[in-house]
Amino acid sequence: CISEKDYLAAQRLIAKQFPQGGDEALFLGFVLLLTFRFGLRFSEATGLRRNDWCHYQGERWVLVHNNYLRKLKRPSSRRAIPLLFSLTDEEHRLVEAVLARREALSPAGENTPILCDASGGNAVLTSKAATLSKTLIEILRSVTGNPQLRLHHCRHSFYNVVASILLPIDSPVADALRTGIEATALKRQVLGDQHKTSRRTGMALARLMGHHRPNTGLLSYNHLLSDWADTLTPVLSERSHPLKGVHDTKSFEIASIATESLYQETLELPPPDLVRILRTLRLVSCGKPFALAGQINLLPPMLIADLETTFNACNAKMRFKVRRGLAWFKGEEYPNALLHYVTDAAWLRMLEHASSLDLSALEINPQNYPPLIELPAMTGMNRHILMSHQRHVDLVALVLRLFDVPTSAFEALYARQDADIAALMGKKGWLVIPLEERASKGSTFQLDMMTIVVEQKDDDRPQRGGIVMQRNDEGILRTSFDLTVALLALGVFVQSLRNA
Repeated sequence: CISEKDYLAAQRLIAKQFPQGGDEALFLGFVLLLTFRFGLRFSEATGLRRNDWCHYQGERWVLVHNNYLRKLKRPSSRRAIPLLFSLTDEEHRLVEAVLARREALSPAGENTPILCDASGGNAVLTSKAATLSKTLIEILRSVTGNPQLRLHHCRHSFYNVVASILLPIDSPVADALRTGIEATALKRQVLGDQHKTSRRTGMALARLMGHHRPNTGLLSYNHLLSDWADTLTPVLSERSHPLKGVHDTKSFEIASIATESLYQETLELPPPDLVRILRTLRLVSCGKPFALAGQINLLPPMLIADLETTFNACNAKMRFKVRRGLAWFKGEEYPNALLHYVTDAAWLRMLEHASSLDLSALEINPQNYPPLIELPAMTGMNRHILMSHQRHVDLVALVLRLFDVPTSAFEALYARQDADIAALMGKKGWLVIPLEERASKGSTFQLDMMTIVVEQKDDDRPQRGGIVMQRNDEGILRTSFDLTVALLALGVFVQSLRNA
């Protein structure tokens, strides 16, 4: 069996050896938690979907049943397993981070896999699922020093901890396993108010494990019986002799494990990246506050504050049309409306594409791009993307290039008197059109206003060019909402590199 001390040591080792907040650490920690705290088989753990993790009035439980991801071993494997033990603060944060990650990658309301990745605009079971078991076995063997351990032994541990409380076993090992557990509460949760030891006890253990009969657990899982037998029938005679070919466990050497250097805690957050910024914005669009969404995605507090300030300022000056209606409303009346108007499919497309980008290869210099204070001025009331300086043009060109937006998906516009900005835009390969030549519904098209002045102009007036996104049926960014969110997210990310 694996002790709780070894299990928690394994969780710390995962947090230490894998990138903090990375998918590998979340997947490994969550599967290990499901096998040790709930007694799930590996395939049952990786095949859970969102609705299989249940939480109501302070109670948590896991549903195990057939789904399209995997088939159960036998009909008796279909079951509900309550959380019978108290979780540590680290485990609570792990569960919250895993569920928040799934929420960020999945369309609202869909029962997608908890361990999912975005692929082709859908949330599918992660390709890493197949390799998790092998990695967890190596971790468990590392923390215990036992080269024979397998992940399945976590399931054995779950059985023996519960059995030490439900069955009247009085031995040193059983006493050690049930230390710190409220026995009466666990019995009542498993057996109800009538929780005295009876034939129901063995069947309750079988139901928790997904066994067809109690004898499966008693014969193959219950490692307390031999220890109990030794306690009940001690061999005290001096005339006893060791049996040939039988191991004496008291002669075994104790494994020496160097654990101190492995589990040194670190308070350093991982460097910010565009994927975690987009995940944070996705969670905000689902109703979570910026502070909580950023904390879940391990963003620095200052970056979270910059995100919230930038998006609030942009949202406040925009106007939005009521879905399936004719009325309009102002963003200042509805916080985060900009994020809400990005569809589930668009979030999935952006997250999937952002995860494939290698921004470190671009050698981005924040000095060449707009400071945070100018980002709100680059978006207008109708989500036109506005530019007045070279730094603005460079940021817009960067987002269009990174997200593969073709020139046919937008219009590049300028006023005739602003030939300087038109020249800068033209150098990016865009077809730049004067506003006077762009007619909309029989009237002159109005480009959103920009408040940043151009210092070298004699009349000290603002000049502006703009990108107007058309609604498209293809591509990663298909609406002005998608483009605006991608631009602001990238702009905040670029400026976060100043502190990196």
